[in-house]
Amino acid sequence: MRSVFANLCVAVSCLPAAAGLNAARAQTSASVPASLPQTRPASPATVASHVPGDVRLYAEVRDPRGISRYGAGAGLAGGVLAGLRPRAATTPAATAGPGWGLRQLFAQAVGLDDPGAIDLLFSGPLGVAADGWSGLSDAVLVAWPNDPAALAGALAARLVPATVSGKVRRYALAHDHELACDGRSAVVGRPGKRTSLYARTLDLLERGGGASLADQPEFRERTASLAADSQLIVYVGKAAGAAAGQDPLTAWWPEDWPWLETVALGLALGGDGLTVKVSGRLDPDGPPLTRSEPPIQVLRRLPPSVIAAWTQAIDYVGTFRRLRTQFSHDPEGFHFDALEAGLESGTIEKRLLGHLVGDTVLLIDQVTVKPLAATDDAETLILPTAAVVVETDDPDAVAAALAPVMTNVVRLVNGQLPAASAVALRSEPVAPGGPTMHSVAVGRVLGGNTKCDLLHALDLSAVVADRWLVVATDPRTLRQIVAARRGAAEPLPVGDLDRIVEQVALRGGQPRRVLYAQPRSAGQMIDSWIRHISAHHPEMLQPQWWEKLLRRQRAMGKQLGILGRPADGAVEVVDSLPGSAARGLLQTGDRILAVDGIKVDPAAPLKSLRENIAARKLPDRITLLVRRGDKPQEITLPLPGESPDAAIRSPVELLGQFAALSRLFGSASYVLWQPRPDVVDARIDLRYTASTQPAAH
Repeated sequence: MRSVFANLCVAVSCLPAAAGLNAARAQTSASVPASLPQTRPASPATVASHVPGDVRLYAEVRDPRGISRYGAGAGLAGGVLAGLRPRAATTPAATAGPGWGLRQLFAQAVGLDDPGAIDLLFSGPLGVAADGWSGLSDAVLVAWPNDPAALAGALAARLVPATVSGKVRRYALAHDHELACDGRSAVVGRPGKRTSLYARTLDLLERGGGASLADQPEFRERTASLAADSQLIVYVGKAAGAAAGQDPLTAWWPEDWPWLETVALGLALGGDGLTVKVSGRLDPDGPPLTRSEPPIQVLRRLPPSVIAAWTQAIDYVGTFRRLRTQFSHDPEGFHFDALEAGLESGTIEKRLLGHLVGDTVLLIDQVTVKPLAATDDAETLILPTAAVVVETDDPDAVAAALAPVMTNVVRLVNGQLPAASAVALRSEPVAPGGPTMHSVAVGRVLGGNTKCDLLHALDLSAVVADRWLVVATDPRTLRQIVAARRGAAEPLPVGDLDRIVEQVALRGGQPRRVLYAQPRSAGQMIDSWIRHISAHHPEMLQPQWWEKLLRRQRAMGKQLGILGRPADGAVEVVDSLPGSAARGLLQTGDRILAVDGIKVDPAAPLKSLRENIAARKLPDRITLLVRRGDKPQEITLPLPGESPDAAIRSPVELLGQFAALSRLFGSASYVLWQPRPDVVDARIDLRYTASTQPAAH
């Protein structure tokens, strides 16, 4: 179980990462102050000079108190803490603001309950270091308090007597932690082996110097690329011998994305927003970064309703061939040959995909619908839509191939529907006198008998307009894209992105990926989801509903540890698995009749048994009514309990917190470029909305 101290480490490191890694990964990040960071490197690391040089994870907060003065810092810190804090932690201190929230999380971890001592410890720069992702529970905190003597006085009662005369004095804390101070630096960690990170950090303090992280060339080079005014810095190194797929830093990336050996992030907060600069060294054993020239001009002519738009290099023919081969081995899977029914073999590659050139623009838009469950005509729901925009080198060939391929899509859809519900290919001008748009309501199949508004609203549409192929999941989005491209609608305001791209180019950089997003619009869309859930599914707002769902999912597995089969309306035990709850209590031939007094449905006994287990009265045990031979009897089985730390938070609550963070920022910009073949840099800027921008002082 990860300790609360490990949560603190995650909290400190996630403040910049929340804006950096997530923005670069999901590519839904932020706009920009009007200029790039200073060209001079970030100021020399302070606390890193007291951290062993072989650590793999390091986060430094240069001004802990100053972060919460900015709306972005307070919002990010508050959001991260809300996600990390246990659901039961609702003390007044927990709501005293993000600055105190970090200190309270720390106090809970190490048992330092003196608010004065905590304030003194957090009064200056601090850093959190760990040997790796698996070593977060043994991380150390290194601080440079403004008044070390006052901190020592506040901790005098905790002084370890054996260290009174030493250079480094140590103070006993709770939960197996201690604090050590040499009169300038303070270190908090868990004592252990001589090879532990805490012991190595103490050794560095005792010697008064040595091979610190700040002395490592790679650390210095990566952090030198960050903005000079960065208030937070995160550095992630790659452990020796670790494969890219084993590194959480890149484990979630697609296989064809470049791997990173090391990466540094710097976050700079300002009065109009925040900037994250990322600098990473590419792993030479990984795939190279695809060289491309993003069609930035397309982003300048998108509708203002777009939530996020980004560029991506896509090998359409190669991807199609890989998918075709992959699905050909699945007899029940999707058959790509069906898309070419009645067409010359290879039509999709030769006539369609082979004529798509340059980088693709992918985007998330929004449409407003009336929910299926609405009881009021005025009720609305904002749904996301997706679209792809890519240039063609032969628009006539692509347009000619588009109609028959879409016709085959209709055949595939109707093959899954009863005749009475068949859909038809709709072909109509995208605008008066404009090119033909083809649409098919795929939501008829995907939505099925569900009440999912998102699935039911899917209406695949495609058109070739002005040499560009546009494919969208809603015809309204497609029409808005074409209208904006033709100047018939207000364009997306991407001026901030343009300024970043221009300044990168002036310094000799060539953008490889760009993104522009409107986080505030994303927050408003999520707000509409939460209103809809509150009105029609209020039970989903409660953590208990999600806990029950989780238990049900677990119950669908082998929670009892039995192999069973239907028998005369009951479940007959064929065998019990070694080490399971049923081992030694249930016997082969036993027939399970009821669970906690609820009878097993004789029409579907196995399914009923799983559902009854999921709905059990108590989480840690269950009572079965069993017929053994001719005699019914009740048998109580212990089940693996869930500790309080394992209690889950409602995803709806987390969505609400994400929406609140998103509403802080009106725009987001992201640019990635390569200053050298082995290095990749990125800049992420988020600008406040007018309502959250701090007032001038």
